[in-house]
Amino acid sequence: MLEFFNNLRIRYSEFMVGRYGMDKLNWAILVAAIVVHIIYRILGFFFIRVISWILIILLIVRFISRDHGSRTKENIWWEGKSKEITAAIASADRSWRDRKTTLYFNCEGCKTKLSVPRGKGKVRIVCPNCGQEMFKNT
Repeated sequence: MLEFFNNLRIRYSEFMVGRYGMDKLNWAILVAAIVVHIIYRILGFFFIRVISWILIILLIVRFISRDHGSRTKENIWWEGKSKEITAAIASADRSWRDRKTTLYFNCEGCKTKLSVPRGKGKVRIVCPNCGQEMFKNT
């Protein structure tokens, strides 16, 4: 029996030579497929199950692909998007935590998020990014 599993491991290793394997996008697809399948088990709608299977097929296709260039581009795109989402969540969290002591404004010129202490009356705000000057009530 041990020999069977040893041979299986060797055959799998030989099959995976030159294949792309797992990356961060594949892990995200796997987690999404699991979450969608759990939602299917709760709600029971057939189209949700179809979405789950589509995600699993996409995962397998990316996993066994030999086109490293395309898979790497897809993964780089995903890492950029996930960093944007993480930064937006962190910014919203910071804004919520500081809501009693700080007001946040967007610069009218470059849309940079600016923070000003509350309770200071009318203040002059100069954007450090573009130099635009604004007057706001705090």
